[in-house]
Amino acid sequence: MPCYARHWEAVAPFLQELAQEGLVPSFSEREPLEGTWKTLEVAPIPFISYPYEWSFSQLKAAALLTLSLQERALARGLVLKDASAYNVQFVGARPIFVDLLSFEGAKPNQPWSAYQQFCMHFLAPLALISWANLKSSFLAQCGDGRSVAQKARAARVGKDSLVQLVNSLKSAVTRLTLPSEKTSWGDYCTDTNYTNIAAQRKTHMVQQVAERLGGGGNMPLT
Repeated sequence: MPCYARHWEAVAPFLQELAQEGLVPSFSEREPLEGTWKTLEVAPIPFISYPYEWSFSQLKAAALLTLSLQERALARGLVLKDASAYNVQFVGARPIFVDLLSFEGAKPNQPWSAYQQFCMHFLAPLALISWANLKSSFLAQCGDGRSVAQKARAARVGKDSLVQLVNSLKSAVTRLTLPSEKTSWGDYCTDTNYTNIAAQRKTHMVQQVAERLGGGGNMPLT
């Protein structure tokens, strides 16, 4: 039997639930391709981006999504075995977790094998940006933490401790903020010579362009 088959019965309903909420891409089962146990057709992501290209807010949103999915997985007797930032994409401004097969059945008393990977891909970069105002480009050279995951499987940790770990990480990530920094455009709204009428006309013009390009005209303009 394929190694993932024993997990699928529990994982599939959970993924369908997440897909309905837009947290993972929608998917459907298709006739298995030759030599495969199961074939999934997954909705495409319109635009592919990478963690080292993201803003602080995007990386933070991706981190909180990853932790939220781990928390929900634990409540279902599952676990998120990969916490790579590369498992997250954005549809518009909304983070979405794309690695459907990263969930599997949780084993009793096993620690979160993806903990170090989460710290390497999310917590450490966010802390460095927040505290030292460093950029996150070093994610391009960051390891994926899988070697440590192998060692973690030998340790023993209860489910309650895993839930506490997730809550602690969520609290830590939530508290991190981007440091204030004066930029050339920071005072644009106060220094600009637009009159109120001119600013309203500009807003209207940009909204019209956004509607023609498919933006819906709902973007916030200040």
